[in-house]
Amino acid sequence: MATFKEIRGQLIKKYTTDPANPLEGQMWYNSTTGTLKGVVIGTAAWSSGGNMVAGRRNGVTFGLQTAAIFAGGHTPAGVFLNSETYDGTTWSEGSNITTSTDYGAAAGTSTAGLAFAGGVPVSGGKTQTYNGSTWTEVNSLTTGRYDPGGSGTDTAALCAGGSPPANTGSPLSEEWNGTGWTEGEDLGTGRYKPTQFGTQTAAVLVGGDTGPANVANVEEYNGASWTAATAYPGTVTYAASAGISTAGLVFLGDIDGAAYGVVTNSYDGTAWSLEPSLANAGGNTEGCGTSALALAASGGPASGRTDGSEEWNGAVAETQTITTS
Repeated sequence: MATFKEIRGQLIKKYTTDPANPLEGQMWYNSTTGTLKGVVIGTAAWSSGGNMVAGRRNGVTFGLQTAAIFAGGHTPAGVFLNSETYDGTTWSEGSNITTSTDYGAAAGTSTAGLAFAGGVPVSGGKTQTYNGSTWTEVNSLTTGRYDPGGSGTDTAALCAGGSPPANTGSPLSEEWNGTGWTEGEDLGTGRYKPTQFGTQTAAVLVGGDTGPANVANVEEYNGASWTAATAYPGTVTYAASAGISTAGLVFLGDIDGAAYGVVTNSYDGTAWSLEPSLANAGGNTEGCGTSALALAASGGPASGRTDGSEEWNGAVAETQTITTS
């Protein structure tokens, strides 16, 4: 005769305290509290973050949701040289950068960061390091450009694409080793205004503008060559991103040539999945963090995000009390 366990599955176990590392879908009875509990996947969502001291567009951002740096950028009034720090709640004024990072890119953490490309002139290749308090100018890119993709760390960064002064998409990529830049492999499709996430040896570059047209092309870099990957669900420019090559997040930007949007898509290394949208449409917005905890900061004056920020909390496993009501 079949047992209850064989017919209905695992019996619900009784514990005096909750298990230390419960698995998704696991259920148990806590005899101390007299409650039935289980592990479920929570709901992913964006929520309001702190307002920046000074809103602007086209700066650079690096770090984590709770420890981020925003540097440079501009408003119609001119170029910014100041930076701001974010602790997960409040933005605070930081030290000034040495040269403009307008339309540049960045990599690293809030205490070991790197800002490069963009700036004045717009074809500049200036590079600056940040140690948590001070900016220092270091060796420039081999080929100056603006609006490239950027990812990695302050000792192993990757700059890909961008534009020469003629507003055409460049296929060039360069690798930073902590001291200087060396030329990497060319992109399959040259473009500027893309977004990029990951590391120097496992990066994903999404969308951009080839000069003639916006594209949905996605390419992955393994440290030696670029290969075509699953296209983004629409052409996109001026988007923001966070995460690594197998757990990435792309959000906001100009989708399919329409006005700045609120769209968020996640990437698992193979496929794109639509996620909950942001509250405010944005483009020229900066992003950093992880696919589970990301940050969107400031943006263009037409985006409704002049000084605001939003925080992403991805769907994660969490313990909940189970009731019959």
